[in-house]
Amino acid sequence: LYMRKSSSSTVAYLLVLATLFETADEAINTLQAAQSGALVPEVLLRQVRYALPADDALVEAYIRAQGDVSNIVQMWEIPKRCIQKRLLELGLPDLAADPGQAVFPKASLQAFYLSKCSYQESLMLSGMDSRQFDGLLRCCGPIMVKALIKMDKEDVRCSRKELSNNLRRLHATLQGESPPAQMQEV
Repeated sequence: LYMRKSSSSTVAYLLVLATLFETADEAINTLQAAQSGALVPEVLLRQVRYALPADDALVEAYIRAQGDVSNIVQMWEIPKRCIQKRLLELGLPDLAADPGQAVFPKASLQAFYLSKCSYQESLMLSGMDSRQFDGLLRCCGPIMVKALIKMDKEDVRCSRKELSNNLRRLHATLQGESPPAQMQEV
């Protein structure tokens, strides 16, 4: 009765076992060893657990690095993916912009959360398309606002290029024009 109800999945398993093993005994012995824990796949043996710093230390490092996860990674000998995953769990996305792109995630989040600019104004300041900006906003948690406030206090200056590009975008927004996708340095 069981085989009739689940025959489609059973056939697939039998086909895989017939392909992987030369005999039925070898397949059964391997399955029993895996079930009992005697056989551990190599993939599981290679997993390494890293001791992440305390959340407070990670948040402070995030603020000092102005949200750039690459700078945070240099403080500890932990893979970037581990730190980035924990920061995302805390609601702190990577604010580093790709070199050569006119994208300003930190400035747009500060405009949205701290200056209380509208979504559209913050989107224009970001230099991103709406899908990217929505994704950035979705990653932000309640700690993000506190981090932005502390970043704002620590970093009172921005680069001339960033200031110039943001002013151009704001001016274009106020004029009702769409700002150029790629801003040139003045």
